[in-house]
Formats: sequence, structure tokens, C-alpha cells
Amino acid sequence: MGYAGYAVLGSGETAEPILLTSCNINPELNPIISQPAVGFGWKNAADQSHYANGIIDYRGSLGFDLPVSLWTLLNEWAITKRIYAKNFEHSPDGTCKYQYSGAAETDGNLNGAWCDSLGISTSADSTLQATLNILALTRSVTVGLGYSENETGILAASCDTFPVDPLNPLNANNSPIPFWRTKARILIDINGTPTDPDADVNTLSWGIDLANNAQIIKACNAGTGTYGTASAVVMGAMSVTGNIELYKHSGIWDPVLDNPIIASTASLAITVENGLTDKTITLPAIRLDSDDYSLNINGPVSRRFNLKAMGGKCINSVIPAPIIMA
Repeated sequence: MGYAGYAVLGSGETAEPILLTSCNINPELNPIISQPAVGFGWKNAADQSHYANGIIDYRGSLGFDLPVSLWTLLNEWAITKRIYAKNFEHSPDGTCKYQYSGAAETDGNLNGAWCDSLGISTSADSTLQATLNILALTRSVTVGLGYSENETGILAASCDTFPVDPLNPLNANNSPIPFWRTKARILIDINGTPTDPDADVNTLSWGIDLANNAQIIKACNAGTGTYGTASAVVMGAMSVTGNIELYKHSGIWDPVLDNPIIASTASLAITVENGLTDKTITLPAIRLDSDDYSLNINGPVSRRFNLKAMGGKCINSVIPAPIIMA
């Protein structure tokens, strides 16, 4: 049953269980198909008859409610150490356990799992949600308990391994985080100070999407075995987009005529209230991709800005990534 499935990011003392809502990670077999003319007749002609195995890899996505406890690991995996893999483990049913282990922060590492993309978003009556796409070159499988023997599960068998903060202790709302504990604003630089064009505007939803554009290096290296082995995983240029939906009784400011959203002066600032130290996501330089201010005959009229994060902005003599998690 699906409730027996789980995922864990990291290893050892830093390992963090994930509050999964979906998980779909499977092998990509990548066969190399030959389509020669070999004398078939009309009665036995097949479109494929000869092939060789390519280089196998493992790809897929997982969705989860994002707790504060995962913030640092996600920041490293997706942004600050995105060229390195991390140890990762998941199971769709609690029986077959897949491990992507042996990750190391070295150039020659082929083990573990890389973060190919990350999306974070929320909206009314929702939790703070995340989606990840991963890429791996190797994995191992361990057969766990059968259905009837799996009485208490893999993580729920011990309070030490169960996902953090069940039952909303102290009404802290940390695991998961509700939408109303987040805040997203577009800021416009006025005389060197990032300024909210209209502090009375309400944010109805927001989201960011980061793509690392991971590439697999496949070489002619006289390999042996059943499947080929990749030589490396490298990261392409980081692509980041965002969106924000705003509402106000008296209307929303115009992003072209009133307060132009241009990369040299505009930014997107997101705050996740944490009680002690707030978590933040910043797109330091954004331009307007599209502006949707359409009639909604059955409800309130909101305005949605789709944004593109740009690189090259200098902050404190440093050019940062197009997205900053802190």
C-alpha cells in the first residue's frame, strides 16, 4: 500500500524524512535501436529487430509538503552545491527499498542523486509544497518486509525515524507550513532601497521554479557489462522563473506603466515565518514575462505576474545566483 512508501534525503545524522505526496522515480533504459534492411517479407516484417543497450540512468519526480527542517538540505542540493549529488532513499510500497548511496563531493563521483529541478509554491487553503526532479546513475535495491510482516512500517517503527513534528506540537505549524505563514512581494528599487509599490495588496498565491539543466556525459570508454556507464553528470545554466497573484479591492498597480518590473530594479522577496529565524527566497533581479489581469465573472479579479529571474546583478560586490535561499 502507498502509505508504506517513504523517502529520506541525506544520510547519517543529517538525514531528513520527506512528507511525500507523490513519488515517481524509475529507470531510463535508453536502448540504441538499429533499423537495418535484413530481408523481411510482408508477413514477418517488424519495425525493430536489432538493438543494443545504452547507458542506464534513473529519473523521476517527488512531491512533498515542505517543512522548515528540510530548508538547508534543499538549498545545498538545488543551489549552493548543485553540482554534487546527495544520498537519497525511497520506496513506493515499503517493500522494495531503493538506495542512491555513496555520494561524495568530488569531481569523479557517479553515485547518489542530483537535483535537476526544484519548485516551491503555495496558495489559499494549501500547505507550502515542493516538487523535485532527480537524476541518478546508480542505485541498489533492498527487499524489505512483506505486506503482512510490515506491521509498523519503515519510518514509523521508531519515534527517532518518524517524519519530524507530527500532530502539530504547540500549534507551531512547522510541519507542514500553511500558506498563511508565507509572504511574497515584488519590490522595486527606489533610490537604492527595495520598496513595496503597494503595501496594502494581498498575495493570493506564489511559486518559483528552478531548473538546473543537468547533463549526462556519455563517452566511448571501452566499457564492459550489460549497460554502459556514464562518465559524469554536469550542471547547465540555472533557469529560474516565478509567479505571484495579487488582489486588492481598488485594483492592482500596472507592471508596465505604474511600476515597471525590469531586471535592474525589481526583485521578488518571499518570507516563510518560522517563529525564530524566518526562511527566505529571493529572486534578486526579475523581469516581467507576462501580465494576466483578466475578467473573472464568477469571483474576485486578481492579477498574476509571471516573472523571469535574471543573472548578473551585483550585490555587495558579488554577483549571486538568480535565486537565493536563506
